[in-house]
Amino acid sequence: MQPWPGRPNLPSRPARYLGRLEHLAIELAGLQQTDRPRAERVPIIVFAGDHGIVAQGVSAYPQEVTIAMMSNFASGGAAIAVLARELGASLEVVDAGTLAEQPQPRTVTDKPRRGSRDFSLQAALEPAEPAFAFDCGKPAVARAATTEPDPWRDGHRQYHDIGGDRRGPA
Repeated sequence: MQPWPGRPNLPSRPARYLGRLEHLAIELAGLQQTDRPRAERVPIIVFAGDHGIVAQGVSAYPQEVTIAMMSNFASGGAAIAVLARELGASLEVVDAGTLAEQPQPRTVTDKPRRGSRDFSLQAALEPAEPAFAFDCGKPAVARAATTEPDPWRDGHRQYHDIGGDRRGPA
């Protein structure tokens, strides 16, 4: 894909001032064939997972915090949920590998296993598990592409809740 050649020259700021955001805007302009690209419907998808290396004390927070954060995202209490609400965007939270033993409310569960192993002691994932984990993004994007942003009702977002995971218990 070629960037849109009609990119305006804005003398009020240096080129690349906005870094990656500017690059994405130029790509979007190229896709839309306009010098004023628009993103009217932008879904937000948050993927959550736990890493086994946390057992070595390399994280500021224990793994249990991941499940609590995921719940906060899904219930509308986290900053990302506020951002989604302000933008009128849909928000989907995907458990792509947390230690949660059961599906969480308002969260899609799609994981190859519960967390990774401690890679300082053994392979973090089996050979097939990374591909499975990356592939959980495909159905999330497909759901987002076919779903209009849900309306807010009483300050709470309506979320997808498919429960269970693709392979059964991890």
